Amino acid sequence: MGKSKPVTKVIFAVTVIMALQAVKAADEPNVAARIKAATFTGQVTNKEVRYNIYLPKDYDTSGDRYAVVYFLHGMGGSESSDSNVVSGDMEKAINARLVRPMIAVFANGYKNSHWADSKNGEKPAETNVIKELIKYVDDNYRTIADRPHRVIMGFSMGGSGAIEYAAKFPELFSVCVTYDAALFKWEHFKDNKKDKTTEELFGSDAEYYKQYDPWYNIDKNADLVRGRTAFRMVAAEFKPANRRFKDHLGELNIDVNYIETTCPHNPACMYEQAGANSWAFIEKNLGKTNEPAEPNRPARRRSQIISPDVHKDRTVTFRLNAPKATKVNIDIDLVNKSQSMMSKDANGIWSITLGPAEPDIYEYNFTVDGLKTIEQENTFVKMGRGEFKNMVEIPGEQPMFFQQQQVPHGTIHIHKYESRSLGVTRGLYIYTPPGYETGNSEYPGSISAARKRRHRS
Repeated sequence: MGKSKPVTKVIFAVTVIMALQAVKAADEPNVAARIKAATFTGQVTNKEVRYNIYLPKDYDTSGDRYAVVYFLHGMGGSESSDSNVVSGDMEKAINARLVRPMIAVFANGYKNSHWADSKNGEKPAETNVIKELIKYVDDNYRTIADRPHRVIMGFSMGGSGAIEYAAKFPELFSVCVTYDAALFKWEHFKDNKKDKTTEELFGSDAEYYKQYDPWYNIDKNADLVRGRTAFRMVAAEFKPANRRFKDHLGELNIDVNYIETTCPHNPACMYEQAGANSWAFIEKNLGKTNEPAEPNRPARRRSQIISPDVHKDRTVTFRLNAPKATKVNIDIDLVNKSQSMMSKDANGIWSITLGPAEPDIYEYNFTVDGLKTIEQENTFVKMGRGEFKNMVEIPGEQPMFFQQQQVPHGTIHIHKYESRSLGVTRGLYIYTPPGYETGNSEYPGSISAARKRRHRS
C-alpha cells in the first residue's frame, strides 16, 4: 500500500472594507436626499440646536400629518451619525408596509452628554430635546403633535437616554425602542477611572445624576408608564445590563418586548437582525391613547404566542395574532398557495401546521387581507430589497452545515490597517487552521478580495 498524501491546509485571507453601517444608504438611493441638516436657536437655552430630519417620500405633495420618531445617537456620535442608516432602514419597512410613513428627527447629544443637562450648563442635551426640539419640530413640520404619535429611539448611550426620556416624560412618548442601551448605574461611572463623565457632566454629584438615571426614573414613574408606554429592547454586546433592566421592568409589572441578537455593539447589525420587527412593533403601538394603569395594578398582558413551533416529527406550527383580519395566508416553500390558508380561533389567533419538512432553513411571511407582513414573535428575520421574511430552522438527525461541531476549529483573526493608497481604514480577516498557533508548520495561502456590489434601481 502506498502512503496517503498529506492533507493540504490552506489559510484564507479575506480583505474587506470595514464599515460600521451594514445597511447602506446606497440601498435606498433617494434616502439621503430626504435628510436635511438644520439648526435653530433654542428658546430656553439661547444656544444653537442642531438636528437632522428625514421627511417621507410624499411629504411635499400629500398635505398629510405624520407621526415622529426621535433618535438619540451613541457615545461619540452626532445628529448625523445614524441618520442615513436609520432612515434607510425605516424606508425599507415603509416600502414593505410594516410601518406607516413617518418623520424621523436625529438630535445632537454633544458626543458624550448621556442625554442629560451637564451641571456646568455647557451641554444641555435634555433641555434641547425635551423643551426645544420637539416644540420646534411640531411648529415647523406637519407632525401629529401628540403623545400617541411620538416615538423615542436610541442606540447605546442614546438607548439609555431614550428609556430615561420615556420614563421621565411619560406625557411625551408612547413608544420607546432601544438598541443595546448602555444601562449602567452611577457606580459604573464613579468606579471607572478612565471615564471622565462623572466630573465633566455631573460634577461627581450622585444626587444631580439621579434625575437623569433611567433606573431612578422608571421606579419613580412606574405607575404612569405601566400599560401605557410600549417598550422594546434589542440587546447585543451589553446583554447583562439589558437583562437586568428587563428583569427590573418585570418586577414593576411593566411589559417589555425584549430580544437578544448575535451582534457586536454595532447598530447596523442590530437593524439587520431586528429592525424589521422594531418598525412593526412601532406600527402596532402608534396612535394608542392608553390611560395610566391604576397604581400597583399590573397592566393586562398580551398572551404569549409560540411561533414558529417546531415539533419533533419535523412538522411546524405557525401562529399570528390578527383578530380583526378576515383572511390570512402563509407564504413558504413547504406548501403551494392552495394549501396556505390559515384558520382563526376564538382568541383571534391564526394558525397552520405544515410538514413534515426536510431539515433546512425556510423563509416565510404572511399575507393579511392582502398585505404582506412578518410576525413579531420570531426575531429570525431576513431583510431584502422591498420585502422582509421570517426564517425557521427545522433540524434533522444530522447537524446542519452551519452548526458548530465537536471537532478541531481554526481561528479567524481581524486586523485593521490604514490604507495609504485609498486613505481609509480597512479590515483584514485571516483564517488559521487548528494547531497553527501552537505549531511551526508552514502553510500555503490564498487571498480573496471582497468587492462592493452596486445596485441598480
